[in-house]
Amino acid sequence: GAAVAGRAATGVGALMLAAYVLVCEIRDATLDASKRRHTLATLLGRNLATLVLFLVLAAVIVSTTRGVGTDLWSWWVPAIAGIASLMTLWAVASDAIDGVPPLWVGAALVVAVGVV
Repeated sequence: GAAVAGRAATGVGALMLAAYVLVCEIRDATLDASKRRHTLATLLGRNLATLVLFLVLAAVIVSTTRGVGTDLWSWWVPAIAGIASLMTLWAVASDAIDGVPPLWVGAALVVAVGVV
């Protein structure tokens, strides 16, 4: 019961945090490369880092949707996660990434309220 819900919420939170870190690394890749900082985005390049971000966002959507299927939380949790994921991918693809970290933090907070 509660242990399963706690593990599921922790998994969703970890994926949301991973997406946030990846977005920040992709946004800051040029600066990090100039300072010789090793991040996933500087090591893999923008295209592969964006692919990893896509996979993490897909995992966010799948895991939040699975929580609805097992009655752990409401339908709006994966809706918020999905909308934020789509907006994030659009912003990364169109080089409008500067506003994504605050957007993602807001979405993560809303999702956190929903999974707890």
